[in-house]
Amino acid sequence: ADVLAAAEYLESIELVSTVGACGIGMAASAALIAAGRSPADGPLRGGVVAVSPFADASDAVRRLSGRQGRAPGGTRRLLKRIGLFLKTLADGPRPFFNPRDYTREVSCQYYEVDESDLYRKASPLKTMSEIEVPCLLLHALDDAVAPADDSRALLEAAGENPMVAALVAPSGGHSLYGPSTRGWFHKVLEAFFSYWGEFEVGPYDLLGLAGIDSMDIHGNPNN
Repeated sequence: ADVLAAAEYLESIELVSTVGACGIGMAASAALIAAGRSPADGPLRGGVVAVSPFADASDAVRRLSGRQGRAPGGTRRLLKRIGLFLKTLADGPRPFFNPRDYTREVSCQYYEVDESDLYRKASPLKTMSEIEVPCLLLHALDDAVAPADDSRALLEAAGENPMVAALVAPSGGHSLYGPSTRGWFHKVLEAFFSYWGEFEVGPYDLLGLAGIDSMDIHGNPNN
């Protein structure tokens, strides 16, 4: 709901012609759920790129809860966890939270739903076949947080939906921001959003394009 609300607000701005979304990890799954609620001409018609999404929320929480004491994602994530722990010392050391306990004790209470209902609503797997806006799943085979099988499951759940596609890279980690894939990742984003976006000359003409009716970007005749 927050993703759609943000897209609707951006779309209301006169300078904005098309809105798309790119999410990583949990945000990728949230963006996919939002895509399932956006009609083809809706606020997310510019498309969604989902990087390292999880397919089923319950499985994702189970995996994360089983990582207590470990640091998925390498040294940088470990250092962040140590820093977070040190910040708690003023109030006395506390263990890192368990995602499953947090979901049960906080999220379910806040939304006033039981666990099964919350996990069902937070799982993009259930709505992939209903997506009407362009969606691209990106995943790396060496993702230590969300396995690439999740994107395969999402693609399979989409069935013959022509609006959903996937690219799986041999490396790149959880965010595809490894040294071997960073440049490729940026090029994929640029190509995807340039193709699906509809670019118009707005009232402010920031690029000095007055008089140009369309721009042929990546072969999209609507640009």
